[in-house]
Amino acid sequence: MDNQPELNELSRQLQAIEPGARLVPMRALRRAIRLSRDRGDFHTQVVHERCWRIHRNRLFDLVFRSELWLSPSDSAQEFLLIPIPDNPTSSAAKRELSQTLFHAAVDREFDRAVTAGKLSPETFRDSFGPAQWHSLRTLLLEEKLIGEWDSTEIVFREAVAYAFEVLHIHPENWETFLPGLKRTDPLLTKLSEVLDTDGLFKQTQLPGVEWARIEKPAAIPDVPVRHIQTSEVVVHRSLREAERGNDLLAAICLYRMGDERSAKSLDRLANRLEKLLEFDAEQTGFWQKTIRELLPRAAAGGWPVERRLLYE
Repeated sequence: MDNQPELNELSRQLQAIEPGARLVPMRALRRAIRLSRDRGDFHTQVVHERCWRIHRNRLFDLVFRSELWLSPSDSAQEFLLIPIPDNPTSSAAKRELSQTLFHAAVDREFDRAVTAGKLSPETFRDSFGPAQWHSLRTLLLEEKLIGEWDSTEIVFREAVAYAFEVLHIHPENWETFLPGLKRTDPLLTKLSEVLDTDGLFKQTQLPGVEWARIEKPAAIPDVPVRHIQTSEVVVHRSLREAERGNDLLAAICLYRMGDERSAKSLDRLANRLEKLLEFDAEQTGFWQKTIRELLPRAAAGGWPVERRLLYE
């Protein structure tokens, strides 16, 4: 590889913070995740592909060492597998890796705290109402941090790590991604103390990484569409959601793929209003246009107010 010296230096910096961190090809990482989560039903979801912590014996039962580009002399007992960045010398890559290290560190400390009886996933679940819990799970599913069948404990862990990522790195987006949860919530205060998230954040930043702090944007910026890879499976799944009546989820998924059928899914929402409120053709057309204008922000990621409005 032309950039092997840069990758070696980046690996050295990562391992100075997290000894088990290894940069590996994305394809091999996804394969390791899929096999380690295999439920035997041909519907295994690849999640948490930004990093994956796994014991060496389990890992090498699933994939060959050569697939991961790991040295035969590597004696680490536990690995934190991280995909090789496209441009290892860029500031953006170092920021993303620092964020990944922080997330992984919070995950690790969370697991330790649960094992030690310092945290209870059931207590966390009970502190949320049904709608808020559903929106939180939906967010984590879209961020590919959890799968549909993951336990409450895993949802709790990923929600905690994600929340502190936003709190430390993008506080200006708190209301967009975690609506209804205050930054000063006693639960977050307790979690911060138990996990020492302030200390973890300082410990997991690569040399030279700086974060811009923007508490209140001066203006509402244009929303970039989060495009996802199009496949027949994803399209089929989106259309199946529409058949079940989940037109909003179908519209968002299709919109992110650039599929024009996203508008038809939203139009069905307006048609429901037409039947419920007895709109005439002009009123129905107005609501179809209005609802379509909300779609770009609703599909931008997180749980912004536009998506909450359409959801309600």
